[in-house]
Amino acid sequence: MSPKVHNQRQSHRRTRIACDSCFRRKIKCYRDTLPCEWCCSQGLQCTFDRDHRNNRVPSAGKHVAVFSLEDPIPSTKKQKSQNRNDTSPVSSDHCETPIAINSILGHVPFHLRASTGLPFFSPESQKWMESCTGQKIDFDRLNPANLQRQSQADHSLASTRNYFQNQSHPDLPDKALVLALFQHFKSSPAHRSFPLIHPDILHHTVEAAYEGNLSDASPDSDSARACIFSFILFVAFLMEERSALRGLDLHKYMHEAQHLLCGVLDSRATLDGIQALLMVCLCRLGQITTMHSIEPLFSTAIRFIFTLGGQLNPNSIQGPPGLLEVHCRSLFWIAYVMDNELCLRTCRPPTICSDYCDLTLPSESELTIEFGLPELQTPSAQNLSLFFPTDIRLAFIQSRITKALHSPQAKSKSDAELLKTIRELDDAVDDWHASLQLPNDLPNFLANGIMSHEEAFRDSLILKVQHKYLIIAIHQMSAGCAAWIADPSRQALGIRLSLEVAADASRALLSQIIYNHAVLEKRPFWFQIFYVLTGAMNLFCQILKEPKNPETKKDISLLDKISEQFSLTTGSDAVFGLSDDFYLMKEFVTTLSHLTRCAELRAN
Repeated sequence: MSPKVHNQRQSHRRTRIACDSCFRRKIKCYRDTLPCEWCCSQGLQCTFDRDHRNNRVPSAGKHVAVFSLEDPIPSTKKQKSQNRNDTSPVSSDHCETPIAINSILGHVPFHLRASTGLPFFSPESQKWMESCTGQKIDFDRLNPANLQRQSQADHSLASTRNYFQNQSHPDLPDKALVLALFQHFKSSPAHRSFPLIHPDILHHTVEAAYEGNLSDASPDSDSARACIFSFILFVAFLMEERSALRGLDLHKYMHEAQHLLCGVLDSRATLDGIQALLMVCLCRLGQITTMHSIEPLFSTAIRFIFTLGGQLNPNSIQGPPGLLEVHCRSLFWIAYVMDNELCLRTCRPPTICSDYCDLTLPSESELTIEFGLPELQTPSAQNLSLFFPTDIRLAFIQSRITKALHSPQAKSKSDAELLKTIRELDDAVDDWHASLQLPNDLPNFLANGIMSHEEAFRDSLILKVQHKYLIIAIHQMSAGCAAWIADPSRQALGIRLSLEVAADASRALLSQIIYNHAVLEKRPFWFQIFYVLTGAMNLFCQILKEPKNPETKKDISLLDKISEQFSLTTGSDAVFGLSDDFYLMKEFVTTLSHLTRCAELRAN
């Protein structure tokens, strides 16, 4: 055998047989015994125990035993070092996790039925909860998909058709009011997050809607009218003080916007149509019972964006980009962030296929044109967290998470492959979070009144909440490992450590929301609710799995505080169905808190 061939085989073998401990230390993994020499000397259990020489795929009838993984997240090093030394089996006097009916799909019996996009449980999870708590739970009463609840909060296009059988169509609101509301919107933090309308383009929209004067920027009067009505609704959705909206029938405006959108769906692609569709989708995000209604409107908005070329980098065309191209690109980024957020919440495939998009981050010239800032005050691409719904780079990571953990290919991964993926995604989230820094140009923003200290603090806090949310979303997927599902005693230490990381992140997320409630409550309801539910649900499942855990009483107290913070909203929020959703979520979280106490009493 030639030395070259021998070295290739040796190199190939080393990359295939190293356990995680040796791989992270970049040392040779001696496999003469099990565990390997390093893990044996350190009292650790090897990650791999299969025959690596022929790289066989485990058969469907066997589960791969997965144990400790080191450093799943830097912030928990102290906890992990303690857990690595504790290799004794976990006490089995707790409620056993039910075996999944379909382990091939990675079904997680004690988590959300994520494929529905609704905060509810699978039938197996419901049985498990009742066995852990000893309570008969009225799940239908708490189900957001309850038919009676959906009929009461029906804001569908079909309901609009029925509405106008007995109602007349409203006239456009006063033009001066629209312009005044836009000036208010432009000067608010919401415009930095959602640059849905550009002031230089709004002029053409108003001309098309009120006077019928069409232009390249606004070539269709019905789309322009739909944009005006949708804008009024969107501003009402965001405004804390709604005195300027007195006398407006927002409920009728909502139906009129949807009535006009029916025509937009079949019309040519226009910026006005995209803006109207996205604003209605953002308003509907606050309606948990009607989240499914977003998809047809959102997919149409994406189709329009692609038709107008918003998925392409405007700087890639010949000559400097124009206002219409830059604004269409901004609408693309809003849609891209929304799409990846919805995919992560619902585990559904994305509407935007990244392979057909140029994902080059916005340049300083684009931001200057879109936000109307002097060039010296325009942020660099590394400070995009100040603009758009969230940092665009975070949306890139969300896209990776969805593809790596929720795609059909991800469901067929072995336990070792799944945990490796979780570890890599965790590193990606931490690298992103570590890259965030106070922008060098922030003093200019503060001095020129572009943003206040409170807004800067709120943006920073939101990024921290999103960081914890992603850690939970990543690590809770380790419960889909076959070894965990088949082992009610939970001796698979690597999986247990990953779930503990998710639990710690849930505690941190809920604590941040509780102690900064006064700051975060100024964000829209739809922004907070899924973060709250993710943390509360993960902590709830952790308590039911280990009701005798020393942290249980603190965790129950944390759920109690979250429940107390759900209060009934007033004003025009009722137009969007938010009052019903507040009632539902308050009852939902209160029930979780009650059930955790039942589980604690039952265990003792």
